[in-house]
Amino acid sequence: MCQIFKICLLIMLEILKIVKNLRIFSANKCLNLNDTSFKELITVLPGLEKIFIESTELTGDYFDLLPEGLKELNINSCLRVSTENLHKVCRACKNLEILEIEILDIDKEFYEELGVNCTNLRSLKVFFPRSDVDVSKQIKSLSKLTKLTIFATTFELPNIADSVKNLEELHIHIRQETINMIDFSKFQQLKNVCLTFSPFRKQELMSLGKCRNLEHITIEGYYNTDQETIKKILKGCPKIKHVKCPKISIDIKFLDEI
Repeated sequence: MCQIFKICLLIMLEILKIVKNLRIFSANKCLNLNDTSFKELITVLPGLEKIFIESTELTGDYFDLLPEGLKELNINSCLRVSTENLHKVCRACKNLEILEIEILDIDKEFYEELGVNCTNLRSLKVFFPRSDVDVSKQIKSLSKLTKLTIFATTFELPNIADSVKNLEELHIHIRQETINMIDFSKFQQLKNVCLTFSPFRKQELMSLGKCRNLEHITIEGYYNTDQETIKKILKGCPKIKHVKCPKISIDIKFLDEI
């Protein structure tokens, strides 16, 4: 099978030398894609704007050769990519707008460098399955973010509330209660919020009722959520279109009031 893949890759590379204006490359879950073949691909395709290589065996040794004009990169579950090679992404792709790096071993310095070099970043998705590291202070420098997805043990959301003001979509799953209270109304542009199995306080959840642009909300796995909380949110959000709160018992009186 590997030999067949190599032959196909050689044929594809010859074709790509002609089709140099290709903008998107996707090889998600392609276990036969190695660093050498990836290097050849990005060398003949300098105009790539989107690369999807989720769940591959790449180590990232040639991430320093990624196209300068790259706007979107998905390297979720590329478990062999080292922290050192991740830093190459920050240095090579200064026009990056969308980055997905789930289940990777990442240090705080990476996010600091991301904030300095990738100033156009508007969407970030990260997942720390085993780490207690809080990177909220580093992420607050990404002021142009409009979409943030965080799965972590701890993440101090209040740390980014005064700097990431354009956030429209927030997906957060944390295990530890934040030290400080978060006032969701500081995210005035928020349209879609998904809070799953995170220990936010009832007062914090009620502050969602001040997000006037909120359209979609999911509150799942909370014991601090009740009918009063949902009514408070709905009353303050005239644009709301979709509400998902599977842990709340609904009765006729509640529906009548809504």
